[in-house]
Amino acid sequence: MTLSDHRALKFFCLFALYFLQGWVAGFTGTALINHLAETGLSVGELGRFSFIIGIPWIIQFVWSPLVDRFPGLAMGKRRGWLICASLPANGLLLLLVVLPYAPLTLALVFLAHSLCSSVMDTAVDGMMIDNVKQDEAGLASALTNAGAVIGSCVSAIFFSWYLTQSSFQANALVLFVVSLAITAAAVSVRERKTDKWFSLGMSETAPVKRIPLSLFAKLLIGRLRKVQALSVLAFSFVVFFLFACVSLTFNAKLLNGGGWTAVELSRYQSILGVVSASLGALGVGKLCDRFGDRVVFAIGLLVSALAFGFMAVIPNFSALASLTFLTIAPGLLYVAFVPRVIAISRGAVAATAFTFCMTTMNFGSLAGAALSDRIFQAFSQATVLSLESLLFFVGSVAALAP
Repeated sequence: MTLSDHRALKFFCLFALYFLQGWVAGFTGTALINHLAETGLSVGELGRFSFIIGIPWIIQFVWSPLVDRFPGLAMGKRRGWLICASLPANGLLLLLVVLPYAPLTLALVFLAHSLCSSVMDTAVDGMMIDNVKQDEAGLASALTNAGAVIGSCVSAIFFSWYLTQSSFQANALVLFVVSLAITAAAVSVRERKTDKWFSLGMSETAPVKRIPLSLFAKLLIGRLRKVQALSVLAFSFVVFFLFACVSLTFNAKLLNGGGWTAVELSRYQSILGVVSASLGALGVGKLCDRFGDRVVFAIGLLVSALAFGFMAVIPNFSALASLTFLTIAPGLLYVAFVPRVIAISRGAVAATAFTFCMTTMNFGSLAGAALSDRIFQAFSQATVLSLESLLFFVGSVAALAP
C-alpha cells in the first residue's frame, strides 16, 4: 500500500509523523521546562533555553527549498528527505543517554535535533499538501494537530513523572526508543508504487528531478507577494506571539507562588490538550470543511478577544479558567488557520511556502516567550491583557475581509 492509493493510510502517516514531533516537543517544551523551572531557573533563563532549541524552526525557510527543488529522489519526493533527516535526529537523542545533565548541553543537543526535525517537518508538510484535497484540508489540519498535541501531551505526562523517578539518561533512552519506533513505521510507507524502499539516487520516472534556483525563487516570491499570503504571514506571527507572551509568565506564576507543582501543571495541560486536540480539533476541522476556514478562524479570534478582555477586567476570577483558555485556544486556532495556509501554498513551491508560514508562526511563539518577562515588567498585567483583547478583536474583523 502507498499514500497515493490508500486514504486512511495517508492520514495515519500524517498523524504519526506529527505525533513524533509532539513526542520530543512534549519533553523539551513542557516536562523539561517545568522541571527546570521547579529547580530554580528564572523566566528569563527558561525563555532563552526555549529560544535556543527553537532557532532552527525560525530559520527553517533557509533549507526548506531543497525539499521542493529536488523532488526526484528515488525513495520518494518527500519520503527521501524524511529518511535522510531522521537518521541523525534519532542519533542525537541516543547521544543524550551518555552526555552529562546540564542545561546548556541539553540546549545545544536539542538545537541540533531541531535542525533535523525541521527538515523532516518540511517534508511532511509537503507530503500533506501533495496528497490532501482542499475539501479535506480541515480534516488534515485536525489530524496533524491532534498528532502533535497528543504526542506532546503523552510525552509531557509521562516525562513530568519519570523525571522525578529516574535519571535524566533513563528518560533520554525512553525518548529515543519511542522516537525510533515511530520513525521506522512511518518511513516504511512509500508515497508512490514506483518509489524505491531505499536508494540514495534519483528516480528514473520522476517528471522533474531539479527546479533551477532562479525559477524557484521567482515562483516563491510571486507566491508570497500576494495580499492573501501577506495577511496569512501577519496572522501567523501576531496571534501566536500574543498567546506565548501571556502563557509563559502565567505558568511561571502558577509554579512560583500559585500553589502548583511542575507535575500537576504538566499533567493538567496535557490531559486538557489531548481532549482539545481530539474532540475539539476534529470538530473545528469539520466546521472548516463545511462553513469555510475564514469564518471559523474569525469566530475563534473573537472568542479569544472576549476571553483576554475578561482576564483583564477580573484578573483574580479563576486561575484554572485562565489556564484552561490559554492551553486549548492556540491549538484550536491553529486547526482553523492551517487550511488557509494549505490553500496559498499549493504548487511547485508548496513545502517552502507552507514552511515559511509555519516558521513565522514559530518565530512569533518563540519571540513571545523570550520577551514575556520584559513585557510584563514594562506594563501592568491589565494593560497587556487589554491590548491583547483589542488586537484579537481587530484580527477577527480582518480575517473576514475580502
